[in-house]
Amino acid sequence: MKRAAALVAALAALPATAPAHACLPPPPGIPEPAPPTDAQFAEAVLRSTDILEGQLIRGTYDRAGPARFRITHVYKGTRKPGSIIDVAPGWGFDPPPCFGMIGSPPPLVPGKHRFVIAFSGAAELGVVYDKWLRVLFERGSLVPSRYASQRVGTGSAPE
Repeated sequence: MKRAAALVAALAALPATAPAHACLPPPPGIPEPAPPTDAQFAEAVLRSTDILEGQLIRGTYDRAGPARFRITHVYKGTRKPGSIIDVAPGWGFDPPPCFGMIGSPPPLVPGKHRFVIAFSGAAELGVVYDKWLRVLFERGSLVPSRYASQRVGTGSAPE
C-alpha cells in the first residue's frame, strides 16, 4: 500500500509534457486548424434560411413544453414579426470545443432582451453574435433593424 501511495505521489510531481485538451489533438504532423474568422462566421449565418431578431418568452428550464421565441424583426426568411415560434436549444454557430462530449446545450431561460437567432430547417436557438451582424451590415448583406440598439452584450446568450 505504501508503495502505491509513493508511486501516485511521484507521478503527481512530474511536470505535464503537453497542455491539457478538452478534445483529442490532431494526428501527429497535422497542425491544429485555425479558428474561423468573424467574416467566416458571418458567411455561415448568411447561409441560414431564417435570421430572426426577437426575445425568448418561454424557456426550457421549467419543462412546460418547448421554448418559445417572439419575432420582432425578420432579416431573412418568410416568418412574420409578431409571430411566436417554438425553438429547440442548440449550440449555434460557435459551439464549445468537443461539444459532442459535453451533452445537450444548457436550458433556455427567457428574458426581456432581444437577440438574433439563425437556423435552417427546424427552428433552433443558434444565437448570432453582434460582431457577425456588423460584418453583414457593413457588407450590405443585411439591413439593421430599428431594435438593434436594444440588443444587449454580444448577443452571445439571452440575458
